[in-house]
Parts: sequence; C-alpha cells; structure tokens
Amino acid sequence: MRKHFLLVSNKTAGRGRQDRVEAVVRELTTRSCRVDRIEEGNHGKLDDAETLKKYDAVIGAGGDGTIRRLLQTEAGQVVPLGVIPNGTGNVLAHEIGLRSSPVLIADVLIAGPEHRVSSARFGSDTSLLMVGLGFDGKVIHRLDMALKGRIGKAAYIGAVLATLAEPVPTFELRIDGKKHSATWAVVANARRYGGEFMLAPQAGITKRSFQVVLFQSTSRLVRIRQMWALAMGHIHTAPMTKTVTGTDIRLEGPTDTIKAHADGDPLDVCPTHITPGRSARLIVPNRFAR
Repeated sequence: MRKHFLLVSNKTAGRGRQDRVEAVVRELTTRSCRVDRIEEGNHGKLDDAETLKKYDAVIGAGGDGTIRRLLQTEAGQVVPLGVIPNGTGNVLAHEIGLRSSPVLIADVLIAGPEHRVSSARFGSDTSLLMVGLGFDGKVIHRLDMALKGRIGKAAYIGAVLATLAEPVPTFELRIDGKKHSATWAVVANARRYGGEFMLAPQAGITKRSFQVVLFQSTSRLVRIRQMWALAMGHIHTAPMTKTVTGTDIRLEGPTDTIKAHADGDPLDVCPTHITPGRSARLIVPNRFAR
C-alpha cells in the first residue's frame, strides 16, 4: 500500500479541472496518505534519487505532455509514476483504463499494480504515446494553447481547417530499412489518438515496437475522409493509409518543412531517428490489459 506521494501538477492543463486534482488529494489524505506538492518545471527533486526514495510514488497531474516530461526525469525509475488525468485528450488515461472518479483514481494510486511501459526515444527527448510527423504536427504547432486551455478540443477546429487549406509536403520514412512515403505519419506506441479515438489497435505501451500509421495522400478530400474514419474508429477503412510495424524509424531528406509533435507537445526540431527508449514503472488499474 502506497502512503507517501509527491504530486507534480500542471495548473494550466485542462479546462478548470483543478477540482479533480484537489478531490483526489482529499481522498488520499482521508485515507491517511501524505501528499507533498511541486509544480511542473521544478524538477530538482525528480532527478535526485535519494530524495525520490522518500516517496512511494510520484503523481503526474496534468495532460499527456506532463507525463511525457516526467518520464525524462527519474520519476518512474526510482519510484513508480501515477497519473491524475487533467488534460484535454488524456490519451494515457484512456489507454490504461483509468476512470475519472477521484475515488477510483485514489484507489489506483494507493493499491494499483505496476507495469513496465516502454517509450520512444529521439535524440535526448522521449515520447510515451506517439510522435506525429507532417499534417498533425503542423496542426499542433498552429494550435492556440491558451484557447485550448479554455475551450478544450474545440480549439483544434480552426487549426485543422487552416492546415487543410495549405499544401502538406510529402516525406520519406525508412522503417526497419524499408522506405515509405507519407504526408502524415504517426509513430504510435499507444492504441489511441486524441483521447479515445482508436488509431493503432496492435500498438501498446508495454511493447518494444511501434505501429507506424502512414497517411499517403496529398488530396484535401482524402485527408478529410481519413480523419472521419479515425473519428469513427475505422481507420482501417480510410483510403491511402497503411500501418507498418517497426522499431527503427528514420526520416530521410530535408526536414525543415516537416512539423512534429510528441504526445501533443510541439517539437522545436523534427525527429530524424526514433527508436524504443527506456522503460518506466507506471501505476495502472487492475483492469489494465497489456
């Protein structure tokens, strides 16, 4: 049973969901747990193994980007990492079957099992769920993050429409040595995308391989059909798409026009080489199916 937690919170994540975080903290304290707090960005404690050993777990309270950044510290290595989903999409929460009830979240944090989860590595950076290249990378770079914080997923509409109106360059990926072309690619370590949308059913955060979903059309009409199929959970029916399994993904040729994101965070530099990264200890619900 875990009793002593370090809570790392991103107070800008989500739309007024800090009440969920506070409700979980109250639930933990009523069960005789102790919760110490720091805000995201104050990572000194998280890189100090001796300090972390004082805790039973580190809790990340925020969106998927918050968890991604915590995985670049010693959280999840020295002690397990728990989650309070408090973002817009909360892909990780959907992926592990973590419900939104503060009581159930507290149950998981105190007594949930641990699983080793794998990550993607590119340069010195890390992704737990996905790396998007091309179209959706451009959408994320265009997205007004302040507006997203206020109105949630509706903020994506303008960014998507503006990106659809522009030409998107074709690029080449070499996946385990075999070349493929795309205008949009998602290197998926998780099955879901954008929250609950099913993108890569054969992917999994406990696996050491990726499902690379390739969107290969330059047509706006086809792109709209692809996004509709994704939203409906039938990506396998989308025209001009294919999925390739691989562990070594290389982006070839010029990358200055290719925008990218990792777990919903815009990347300043487009990744050119993606491989499996280090694993981490994640607290999950009993119902989690690997």
